[in-house]
Amino acid sequence: MRRGEPEDIRTENTESKTDTVKTILAEDKRRKKSFFLLLALSMLVGGMVGFAMGFTRYSLGDIQAAVEAAAAVVNEGSCYANLVLVCVELLLFLPLYRSSRRLYAAWDGEDEAVINKIESRLELATGIVSVNKVLVLVFTVLSAQSMVRMTDDGLFPVHMAVCFHAGWILALIFMMSAKKMAVNFEKEINPEKRGSVYDMRFQKKWFDSCDEAEKLKVYRASYASRRVTGIVCTCLCFFCMFGTILWGLGPLPMCIVGTIWVTDTIAYCVAGYRLSRGR
Repeated sequence: MRRGEPEDIRTENTESKTDTVKTILAEDKRRKKSFFLLLALSMLVGGMVGFAMGFTRYSLGDIQAAVEAAAAVVNEGSCYANLVLVCVELLLFLPLYRSSRRLYAAWDGEDEAVINKIESRLELATGIVSVNKVLVLVFTVLSAQSMVRMTDDGLFPVHMAVCFHAGWILALIFMMSAKKMAVNFEKEINPEKRGSVYDMRFQKKWFDSCDEAEKLKVYRASYASRRVTGIVCTCLCFFCMFGTILWGLGPLPMCIVGTIWVTDTIAYCVAGYRLSRGR
C-alpha cells in the first residue's frame, strides 16, 4: 500500500482482498468433494483394470500375432495409400474451391453473408489439405519401411515401388497446388493479406497481415488444439503403458509421446512468458 493513501481507501482495499480470498476458498470447497470422488473412482477403475490384466484370457503370443498381422496389412497397403489420398483430396477440395469461386463471381460486393460463406469453405478446404499433408507423411514413412523390409527379404515388387513413388510425388504436387490456389484466392478477397506459399516465412507474414478478429480466431483455435493434444497424449500414455505390459512395446513409444507432450507444454509456457513481458 502506498504511503500517504487515505485510511478509508486502505480499509476498503483490504476488505476487497479479504472478500476475494473468501470467494476463492468457497469455490475450492465446492469443487473439492467432486474432485476427490473422481480421483478415487479413477484409482478404483485403474486398480480393477490392472488386476484384470493379470488374468486376461488372451496370451501374449496371441496378442503379438494379431498385432503383427495388422502391421503387415498396414505396411503392404501403405504403398498405395498416397494414391488413394490424392483421389480423396481431389474429390473433397475441388468442389469446395469451385463453389467458392462461383459465389465470389456472383457476389455484389456488399453482402457480408456471402463472403463469410466463401471464407468458411476456404477454411474447410485448407483444413483438408493440412490433414492430408500429415497423412501423406505418415504413409510415406510406412511405405519406405515396407519397401526396405521387402528388399531385405529378397523381394522387390515393381508395381508397389511405382505406386509408392508416384503416390508421394503426386501428393506433394497437388498439396502445393491446392495450398497456392486457396491462399491466392484468399488474397483476392482480402488484398491486405501478405505472403507466398513458396516463402519459408509464409506463416509469419500471413499471420502479421491478419486483422484482430482473424488473430483472435487463431488464438482460440490454438487453445482448442492444445486442449485436444493434452487429451490425446494422456490417452496415448495409458495405451503405451498397457501396450508395454501386454504386448512388450518397450519404452520407445512412451518416450515419443512424452517428447511431443513436453515440447507442446514448454512451447506454450515460453510463449506465455514472452507475451507477459510484452514481447
